[in-house]
Amino acid sequence: MTNRLRLTVAHKNSVYLHGRINVWQTTGVTIEGFHIEAEEWAGIDAYLNSDLTIKDNEVYNCPDMGIWLDGVSSSLVKDNKVHDNYYGIRLGGGCSAVYVKLNSAWDNVFGIYCSHSDNNGFKDNTCTSNDICGMQVYASNRNQGADNTCNHNGETGMDFNVADRNTFKDTEASANGICGVYFSTTADNNTLTDLLACDNGEAPFLDDGTGNTVSLEPCD
Repeated sequence: MTNRLRLTVAHKNSVYLHGRINVWQTTGVTIEGFHIEAEEWAGIDAYLNSDLTIKDNEVYNCPDMGIWLDGVSSSLVKDNKVHDNYYGIRLGGGCSAVYVKLNSAWDNVFGIYCSHSDNNGFKDNTCTSNDICGMQVYASNRNQGADNTCNHNGETGMDFNVADRNTFKDTEASANGICGVYFSTTADNNTLTDLLACDNGEAPFLDDGTGNTVSLEPCD
């Protein structure tokens, strides 16, 4: 795909694409305003991109990822709706400086999944009613987040696994099947401040790691 290319819909969300958009090894591409349904792999597949913008899309019924970023840097994923996929939005392959904000992820297995990716940002995302987890941080370090909502998920609102020195603040993780937040035995030195975690199945949070810090907001 050509660098500095903008794929937009003249009338927002008026184009329905039955297939996949591949964006590989480009700079400055924007994908905006599509309805995307894919029968295989991912609805939007981005590989080794920089300065990529993915916004205002609805991506659904993809067997693996709705939006998949692999080795992407200095990019924005904003205002997308992802549902009925295995992973709603997935970062992997060493993504860095990717800003994920104002997205809605529901009825996936995992809403937002950050794997093998450091130094990214997650803000104002809503991850509700996913089968297992609203947002998972796996094998990823030094990511930051604020004002994310992860309620009504099958097991956990947020899950940290093989994760170190991630920092999230003002998170809501309530009414999840097991707990609001789970730290596995390989999740260490993570910090959650001002966590609101009410009416979860077992506990506001469960911590099997080392050196994790959580401050809870009171439930009404």
